[in-house]
Amino acid sequence: MPAGSLMAGHSARRVRENALSDQSSGSKSKGTHPGTYFVYILRCADGTLYAGSTIDVQGRELTHNAGRGAKYTAAHWPVRVVYFEAHDSRSAAQKREARLKRWTRAKKEALIAGDRALLKTRSPSS
Repeated sequence: MPAGSLMAGHSARRVRENALSDQSSGSKSKGTHPGTYFVYILRCADGTLYAGSTIDVQGRELTHNAGRGAKYTAAHWPVRVVYFEAHDSRSAAQKREARLKRWTRAKKEALIAGDRALLKTRSPSS
């Protein structure tokens, strides 16, 4: 998605299920750019969602799946990155992560699906 398509001030990119580990995805970006911070959403094996932030999305997915990530994902693995977005600073990424963690599951699913219309109808917190 182009920068600003969901929210001014950051660029977002929806990824299909397992896109980071799929070498045939054709994507040039694997979620690693020097000086860029990312917020990501994982789908756990039991279908639950987990949000986090990192400088290396692909590496963080591997860390979670090796059981060395968050305690939550260690108990709910394997996990797949289903969404990530880039931010210019660590602070901005962590603020966005905190905001996403307050969202309902339905609103997170709308973000993952890229459904801007549904996002607007969900809870007022942005």
